[in-house]
Amino acid sequence: MNEPGFKGNRFRLYGVFGLFCLLFVIIIGRAVQLQLLEGPKLARIAKGEIEKLIPRSHKRGVIYDRNRFELAMTVEMESIFAQPKEIKNLQEVSYQLGPLLSMDRKHLSHLLQQSKPFVYLKRRATPNEYEAVKAKGLEGVAFTKEAQRFYPYMDLACHVIGFIGLDPNGLEGLERQYNSYLKSPYLYEPSVRDALGRALYLNDMESIQENEGLSLVLTLDKNIQYFTEKELKKGVIKAQAKDGMAVVLNPKTGEILALANYPGYNLNSFQKAPAAFRRNQVLTDTFEPGSTFKTFLLAGALEEKKFSTNDMIFCENGNYRVGNHVIHDAHPHGWLTFQDVIKVSSNIGATKIGKKLGPKTFYTYIKKFGFGKETNIDLPGEVGGVVWPYSRWGEIEASNICFGQGITVTGIQLASALGAIAHDGRLMKPYIVRQILDQKGNPVKQFSAHPVRQVISPKTAQLMRSLLTRVTEPGGTATQAAIDGVPVGGKTGTAQKVSSETRRYAPGRYMSTFMGFLPAEDPALVIVVVVDEPKGSHYGGVVAAPIFKGIAEQSLSILGIKRLSPAGPQRQPFEPLYQKPDMAPLLMAQKAGEEEKVSAEDMQNKRIMPDIRGMSMRKVLEVMRGYEIPVVLRGSGKAVAQTPLPGTVLSQRSRCQIQFQPVL
Repeated sequence: MNEPGFKGNRFRLYGVFGLFCLLFVIIIGRAVQLQLLEGPKLARIAKGEIEKLIPRSHKRGVIYDRNRFELAMTVEMESIFAQPKEIKNLQEVSYQLGPLLSMDRKHLSHLLQQSKPFVYLKRRATPNEYEAVKAKGLEGVAFTKEAQRFYPYMDLACHVIGFIGLDPNGLEGLERQYNSYLKSPYLYEPSVRDALGRALYLNDMESIQENEGLSLVLTLDKNIQYFTEKELKKGVIKAQAKDGMAVVLNPKTGEILALANYPGYNLNSFQKAPAAFRRNQVLTDTFEPGSTFKTFLLAGALEEKKFSTNDMIFCENGNYRVGNHVIHDAHPHGWLTFQDVIKVSSNIGATKIGKKLGPKTFYTYIKKFGFGKETNIDLPGEVGGVVWPYSRWGEIEASNICFGQGITVTGIQLASALGAIAHDGRLMKPYIVRQILDQKGNPVKQFSAHPVRQVISPKTAQLMRSLLTRVTEPGGTATQAAIDGVPVGGKTGTAQKVSSETRRYAPGRYMSTFMGFLPAEDPALVIVVVVDEPKGSHYGGVVAAPIFKGIAEQSLSILGIKRLSPAGPQRQPFEPLYQKPDMAPLLMAQKAGEEEKVSAEDMQNKRIMPDIRGMSMRKVLEVMRGYEIPVVLRGSGKAVAQTPLPGTVLSQRSRCQIQFQPVL
């Protein structure tokens, strides 16, 4: 045996064996690395490639009105999608799908040629589309359920509820404000794919939903909201106006019972509505309040005890110069009592009241009533309006603000501020969500009345309600707001609009407003109506007051407020105004109005009572010296009232009383 040859073969044998051992060690080492060291990581990667979570729309919570009527809900609808890699005949599938889904065949072919695992063909298809496509049994075409937001009352409370996008996240209104509560946090559908990306199972899989969204219970009353929208629409159309807004509020709690803007839009097809229609103007649009603002001026003057209700104010017969500016009244007046200044809405009277109250004090009450700052209602988009500091008011600016010019407010601010007067001087925070409910209907969060501050005393508030009730009585500016059997208080406002181009008041463009409350003794409702750019008559008492009346009358039965029977006992005034014995002649003279002046010839007969109003005490004594009747003088300043009235035939038994008052 050749020893060297044997040794060579043995060496080669050992070499091959060693090589195999080395390869085995390498393989074992790699296996250990893959299985033990990198195993969990690779398993996650593999699982991620095989298993996919297909996102689906969240099932949002329900939005209810205060009586648990559903205003917004979620329904499940079928969505149609394709798995392009499973489709063999693209032309045939696109040819059949096009007419069924009303889609262009070229666009459909483009979708089906994509390399994605799946593509949506029609999200939230109609039942007819779903049934038609399902009946075809097309390869690579499948279905999945998606949640669709549905608003059963379409445009009712559209500016309050808002809408959602495809995400689905809230885009407007409560859907946006409470999105984190309404939206479901977990909602998905699993899918397993092979190496070619084909779905091994997807159809008929049950959805995994760990938690549905929470639900909202609102302060809104569906029926009051409906009547508010109906009356607002009718009034805006009748006035041929640009648009309008209305708010109905419970002054004792701050609850919003109705909030409406016209025009509105269908929540189920919000995409078709212009952006201007979707704006919640009650919160987002500011305007000059006009004469409605006199309400808060007079409240401050009474609270500061600068006036009593029967103090006399000379209204300059309709023209009053302040600096280089002349203030006018719609109807000229001479002497008016404090209470009649608001009844007939005298700008001149308000200016003189504001002058005595003082800019600093008036500004303080403006801020106390909540103007110049958001009310913080739980809806998005609210603005605060403009109230310049009193240090920036000149003589003219201070005068204009007394009757609602040079200041801007929102509809919700007016409702909230008037609510303070209706609620014994206490300002309440307005709110629109009462409860948040879990999936079983149990409350998880409660919202209740939240007092902001005491603005005026209950006595002043009660007196202001009495004054505002006279506005709707004969001779007031809002007789069309009066309701038989229910005392109504309120205030009209007619403000000229400022042109965005010229920054000056635009002729023929007005905001017509009426804000009111009822019943006046113990208000359960505060209603504010604003109509933008009415044609023809533009006075708040003509345009907005009838809308207020329509809303109020139809809300009475809903709230269980009974009217006083016309056949029953006559209603007594709920708050008698300040009546002093020495004011009787003053009130009698006030009722006489601007009577015809006594002629010089009658004066010489000394049998006719002259008109001595406006005269000084010395002048009165000179005039009455030869009349030979007793004269009683009361007060000081200028004569403001007299008995007998001017033109009365005097006799030997006649007695004369004259009331004097400092001239403002």
